[in-house]
Amino acid sequence: MKIDVKTLQIKLENEEIMLLDVREASEYEGGHVEGAVNAPLSSLDANQLSYPKDEPIYVICRSGNRSAQAASQLQDAGYTEIYDVSGGMMAWESIE
Repeated sequence: MKIDVKTLQIKLENEEIMLLDVREASEYEGGHVEGAVNAPLSSLDANQLSYPKDEPIYVICRSGNRSAQAASQLQDAGYTEIYDVSGGMMAWESIE
């Protein structure tokens, strides 16, 4: 499922969520959403994540391409509630 950055912002303000930033470490270090966990797509193994498969998981990247790929991997690994952040960090930075 897609989620826009405004909805993500509201979620972050009101609840604890699992947010995966699937950009490379150097991109993540250059700025990221507070509380996001860096899990680069290039080394992501969705089967190795120690997170409940029936809990919501949010995925963000720079523009939305890698997060869509990561969401697909997560779905294939059995995760049932995956939210792909539309527009990624580019959209996130435009609301701050």
